[in-house]
Amino acid sequence: MNIIDSNLDRVKLILFSILVILLAILTYQIISEVQTATHDVLAQSVLRKISDALEKYREENGFYPRNLKQLMIEEYPYRIDAYFKGTHHGFRFTCDISADQYTISAEPVSEENSGVTYRILSGGKMIEERTL
Repeated sequence: MNIIDSNLDRVKLILFSILVILLAILTYQIISEVQTATHDVLAQSVLRKISDALEKYREENGFYPRNLKQLMIEEYPYRIDAYFKGTHHGFRFTCDISADQYTISAEPVSEENSGVTYRILSGGKMIEERTL
C-alpha cells in the first residue's frame, strides 16, 4: 500500500465520520421536535378533559365547582386536582375558577417545550400564547 492510498483511506474515514455525526444531529433534532409536539398535544388534551369535566358539572349543578377535588376523569391520574401538583408532560397546570367561569392554563416549564402557554376558558375555548 502506498502513501496515496493510505491518505485516501484517511480522507474517506474522516468524511464518513462527518456524515455519521451530521445524521446523528439531524436525528436528534427530529426526535426532539416530535417529543415537543407530543407534549403540546398531551397538554391540550388534559386541558380539554378538565374543561369537559367542568362543563359537565355545570350542566348538572348550574355552576362550576369551587373545589376540583370532587371531579374525576376516566384516565390516570383520575382526580383532576392531581394535574395541578407538579409537572405533567413538560407543563405546569394552574386554574382560576369561580361559580360562573374558569381559566385553566398549561405553562411550559423549560425551554425544551414549544414555548406556548395553552389556556382553556369557560365553554371550552382554547387559546395559545407564545411565551418564549
